[in-house]
Amino acid sequence: MTRSTYIQAVFSRLKRLTRREREAIRRELDGHMEDHFEALRELGYDETEAEERTLAAMGDPAEVGRALDRQYPFRWLIVKWAAQGLTVLLVLVLLSGWWDVLGNLACYARARLWPATIANVEWLARQSGRELELVQDMDREFRLGTATCRVWQIGLEHPSEQAMAEKGGMTYVAVSCWEDKPWAEPQGSVEVYSTAGVKSTRSMGGSWGMAWEIPVTFGDTLRVCWYDELAHQYETLLTVELPWEESP
Repeated sequence: MTRSTYIQAVFSRLKRLTRREREAIRRELDGHMEDHFEALRELGYDETEAEERTLAAMGDPAEVGRALDRQYPFRWLIVKWAAQGLTVLLVLVLLSGWWDVLGNLACYARARLWPATIANVEWLARQSGRELELVQDMDREFRLGTATCRVWQIGLEHPSEQAMAEKGGMTYVAVSCWEDKPWAEPQGSVEVYSTAGVKSTRSMGGSWGMAWEIPVTFGDTLRVCWYDELAHQYETLLTVELPWEESP
């Protein structure tokens, strides 16, 4: 029997080990045999006899394998697998948290620099099957808690008094929002009304930006309001003048 066949005979009795544990046992057995072999060589034994005495001193490989197997009961293997699974799950949770942070940073940049990618009056008008005669970019900001919001775009279906009198019409307003902390999602609830108290009938968007559709009459302005859902109270945050065409 050689060292290699001895170790294979030991492994034939090991059933509950991971690959790393088997490799560690292989190194330990091989190192122990090498130390014993070198000690016998120093005592004057030739290589063949030193090898034979080394393997004899190691004992019956089947018994050695059974003894090692008892040191690694199956329940501990289950515990190890469970611990490894929990570690992987924790890493995934942490990574998902970082992905949320990165996603918020991207939305922060879009809300401040490219609000059209978040909320756009022309998008909302098309959803209602309407076309806007006038679209105007704006730069009116207001505070909502720890967030800054910007009314950045206004759209009018019919900006003239005559068309409004004949056909009626809608106005559209788009707002983008961002927190003071770029990695945080804006919190708060905004609603838009006409000066006649008419509420928006359609909206689209989310925390980082919204667009609203509001029925208006010629000469109306808009009120951007904060809404406390618990107290059911509104507070006007900003009044927006609409770009009506002057009557002839």
